[in-house]
Amino acid sequence: MIDIPEIGSEWIHKNGNHYAVLAIANESATREDDYPIMVIYFNMKTKEVWSRPLSRWHCGMTIYKCQCYEAKK
Repeated sequence: MIDIPEIGSEWIHKNGNHYAVLAIANESATREDDYPIMVIYFNMKTKEVWSRPLSRWHCGMTIYKCQCYEAKK
């Protein structure tokens, strides 16, 4: 199982752009081939909204800040 990013977490893409996760889509879909789990995120600078399949999320993205990690400290 691939780790699902936390809503509100911030990520840096390998191209240097800074993104924040808005939502996770299709998480409860029963036909994952037709409706893959998607990460909905936006560019912190341009405010453009994007989506990427969860299966490709961790390719090129590095965690920058996550409330879930801060809460555990």
